[in-house]
Amino acid sequence: MPESGQSALNNYLQKRGRLSDLSWIDIQEGLKHTPQWTSICKIQDVERATGTGTKKNIARDMAADAVLVLLREEEDTT
Repeated sequence: MPESGQSALNNYLQKRGRLSDLSWIDIQEGLKHTPQWTSICKIQDVERATGTGTKKNIARDMAADAVLVLLREEEDTT
């Protein structure tokens, strides 16, 4: 099973010496017992993808997966 989510993104960036380029903005909305999280993944202070979920790690994993797709596409074109 391929690696995904935050750990995959962290490993991808770490292999390229770019882990310090990664930052997150996490926003919790809704009631405490039914929260909705939005996580924004930033690379070099540029918003690259957003994920949402009922838990912060779910939202971050969704955003991380989307960013990985973008970074791999960019890598393929260079």
